[in-house]
Parts: sequence; C-alpha cells; structure tokens
Amino acid sequence: MSLPNALASGEVDALVKQYGQGFVARLINSGASAEEAKRLALARQLGGAVDLVLSGGRKVIDDGITRDRRCIGWRRVASGSCCSFCAMLASRGAVYKDQKSALGTRKGNGRGGRGAGVHRACQCRMEPVYSRKSKPTPNEARYERMWRESGGDPLEFRRMVEGRA
Repeated sequence: MSLPNALASGEVDALVKQYGQGFVARLINSGASAEEAKRLALARQLGGAVDLVLSGGRKVIDDGITRDRRCIGWRRVASGSCCSFCAMLASRGAVYKDQKSALGTRKGNGRGGRGAGVHRACQCRMEPVYSRKSKPTPNEARYERMWRESGGDPLEFRRMVEGRA
C-alpha cells in the first residue's frame, strides 16, 4: 500500500486563489457587504484547508477498507456538527455495501480522487463494518432517531440537524 502524498503541489495556492481577492470582489459586486464577503471567503478557505488536511487520512482508510476481505460493509461516521446530508447518510447505519454508496456519490472517489466524498470542512469519514451485529456510533443513533422523528421528511430533518426545529 502506498501512502498518500501530503499535498499535491499547488493545492494550498489554488485554494487561496479560488477564494481570494477575486472571490471577494465577485461577492461584493453581487451585493454582499465587504465584511460579509471577507467572512465568506475566509470560511471557504478554512473549509478547504480542513478538507486538505483530512483527505490523506480518509484516503488511507478508504484504501484499507477496499482491500480488507473481512469487511462486510461500510458505515458513514459523521461528526456532531456535520451538514444534514452527511447526517442523513450516517443515520442509515452500517448498510452500505460498497465505497460508492457509502460516499454518497456515484463516482465513489470524492473530489479529485482524494478520499471520501464529503463536503469541505466536514469531519465525516468511512468506517469498515465487520459484523452484522455492529453497534451504532452515538451520532449514528442520534441521527437515526432524528430521521424517525422527522417522519422521513428531508426538510424537517435538516431543520432538526441545524437546530431550527
């Protein structure tokens, strides 16, 4: 197994450029205040930085799970502050049969092939499942309960995850 590169050449520079002065200028031109534009640009840069930092570990886990013949499935492990989409995928538990379905993407390779298909700044990850009797993680149980309470309504579930319900 090969170890992932720490960062591909130029990834940090590309991130700063993507959400730098030009991004701020476009937001201001579309009606955002200068302070709001700067705040959004910083949030995007920080989210991208978190994604870059976590992607190497995610790739190692993904590669290990893919090669492990004892692994019978996958579960998506979501943080306590993830988005509602990731929470919904985690609420399903250890039901994913392959990497593509666990990642929530048809391509199954995440952004740029750098590991799990999760959102920038999202701290979700994939976890192997070795037994049909595996217990849910605390967040998985919490999100599953919220999904039931929402009646399977994605909008209500989102409100609940975001603390607006």
